Amino acid sequence: MMTEWDFIAAPATVEIDFAVNQAEIVVNMLQLLNTLEQNAGLSQWMEETYHALSPEEKHANKLASMAFDAINWSQNITTFPDVIADLEERDAVELRAQTLQWLTETEGMPSLDTLLSDADVLVRVNYEHASQHGKQESFDEPFWRWAYDQLAEAGYFKQVVVQHLKMMWERFLREHWLRNEALLIESRNAFLQMQFGSFSDAFAAIEAVTGRNMRGAEKMEQHFANSARLIFMPVTHLGPYISWGRTYEGDDLVFFSARLPRNTRVESPALNRSELLVRLNALADDTRLRMLEMLVENEEICAQDFITRLELSQSSASRHLRQLTASGYLNERRRDVAKCYSLNRERIEDTMKALGRFLDKH
Repeated sequence: MMTEWDFIAAPATVEIDFAVNQAEIVVNMLQLLNTLEQNAGLSQWMEETYHALSPEEKHANKLASMAFDAINWSQNITTFPDVIADLEERDAVELRAQTLQWLTETEGMPSLDTLLSDADVLVRVNYEHASQHGKQESFDEPFWRWAYDQLAEAGYFKQVVVQHLKMMWERFLREHWLRNEALLIESRNAFLQMQFGSFSDAFAAIEAVTGRNMRGAEKMEQHFANSARLIFMPVTHLGPYISWGRTYEGDDLVFFSARLPRNTRVESPALNRSELLVRLNALADDTRLRMLEMLVENEEICAQDFITRLELSQSSASRHLRQLTASGYLNERRRDVAKCYSLNRERIEDTMKALGRFLDKH
């Protein structure tokens, strides 16, 4: 007798942990400084630091971030000064090649020698690459012309990167870290007490920790497709957003704004205040309040309608809508190719209650 069997694959499990790693967090801060003009709602420190930098220092930060994207360091490196020391030990020619590897190894792109043969070549090739990925509108030609002068000689390129990072640490980052480290450790310890266990996939873990449903976000879907272990790091610079990366050992990093976990018995006025600041900052803008007001009168509005009715540029509307969505005040869905938004009244009511609870305790 033949027996029929149904086979069901055992679900994959994703383990999670929580950590505060100065090296990883500070590098993430530096990388996100480059995106400040595209992302409204990053922390006040990020805003103030970005505007304190000269145009050349902003270029140097972007160049240093490209180097970070290309290299890995071992888990033994946990402080930002150790990251700088590691860069100083690297071969300059190899570091430069790694920094531009994302471009030179793209199909149809020229070799490194050709790329650095002339400033016009470097500009043209990068514009072609940006166009292929639909980013020609944000292409930064002045940066690439400046970058050519730094990249033309490998030793000078390495010197520019290292000196910039030392300047950022001494001028901005050291004091900020010392002021916030205890808060980050407090948040990490509160989450460690929760005993989350394992999850069916990375997105279930992300939602459990951050409260954000990130399924369907294309870049995240690609990054977390085969995740086995996630390390969550609380930070103070992200505002309402989530950021991610990967360690040399292959673990995935998820950066999120420091707060207390839901349903915890721990009390922390500092962490409660930090989370409230993130939520209230999203409301402290006339344009964003007008967007919410429009959604009180309309069940759903698409991005183009906001642009037309509020006379906004596409980039400005996108910045405001990203912040409101990341803060949880808006629900986003796609209608054909358009992004459309509806009001999350529950989130607004929860924010007002959280504010009331915070003030009642004082």
